[in-house]
Amino acid sequence: MSGAGILGDGTIDFGVVPTAILRSESGGSKLGVVVIFFELLLALAAVAIIAFSLYVVYRLVTEES
Repeated sequence: MSGAGILGDGTIDFGVVPTAILRSESGGSKLGVVVIFFELLLALAAVAIIAFSLYVVYRLVTEES
């Protein structure tokens, strides 16, 4: 089994991933579900950050001090 390394084109080779990690017993892809889950979390975090930023700007603009 080869270790991780940098290939000639600059990409990173992480070696061989055991297929038991990638496949569930039913044949579906566990990795795909995990990737989708974290992409959704990333999108929700981005929406929360944007909403909070807009709220802060709104409060700064409408401040009556």
